[in-house]
Amino acid sequence: AQSRIMTIEEMDDAVVELVWDPPWNKEMISIEGKMKLGMI
Repeated sequence: AQSRIMTIEEMDDAVVELVWDPPWNKEMISIEGKMKLGMI
């Protein structure tokens, strides 16, 4: 995942942490992320 993210031209650095607890849900997306995804 990290190498794929780093292919984005504007990215300088990325840290990817995979966690299983608590289970991920869409409420965990940041406000900025929700705006970019058209969720708000």
